[in-house]
Amino acid sequence: MKNILYACFLLCSGFGFTQEYFPSNDGVKTVDSNYRAFTGATIQIDPNTQVTDATLLIHQGKVVAAGKGIKLPKNTVIENAKGHLVAIQNASKSNFQVRNLPFYAGHAVQYGLSKEEALQLITLNTAKILGIDKSYGSLESGKNATLFISEGDALDMRTNQLTRAFIDGRDISLETHQTKLWKRYTEKYESQ
Repeated sequence: MKNILYACFLLCSGFGFTQEYFPSNDGVKTVDSNYRAFTGATIQIDPNTQVTDATLLIHQGKVVAAGKGIKLPKNTVIENAKGHLVAIQNASKSNFQVRNLPFYAGHAVQYGLSKEEALQLITLNTAKILGIDKSYGSLESGKNATLFISEGDALDMRTNQLTRAFIDGRDISLETHQTKLWKRYTEKYESQ
């Protein structure tokens, strides 16, 4: 009886010291109470409005103001954005697939970038930022042949149909488990 009471005591006291919630991984968080301003930037406010030599003011991860003549609060960290290269990165926790980068660039076209500029966001600009633009980033004589061939617009999710891909000149197989199953069952039901 003593052992049963002792076991019940341990079991009950264990509930009192257990964790009440499960931790979530929300990525690395930085505590930045300062304002951050990007000056000399070209800001695309909406598809029809572009402001040059403007300021973008951010506080705690949210845009506070964008435009010209913005009054900056005390202790603002100022970064000059004039002439800086910009590339698209896919760092979203909800959609981590690199295959969607061309479609993100296509979104930039919807907000006023030309298709050539949007394509550079995921090709040449990225290569320049990484310091590998002598070998990658554009289709030029002497550079590594890393490219893909698409039927339709590569920046449009509705019409893009990837047909071939090459990395350093090597033809890469685009066949996956899903494409094998699709072919298998397409052939099966077409023969019936």
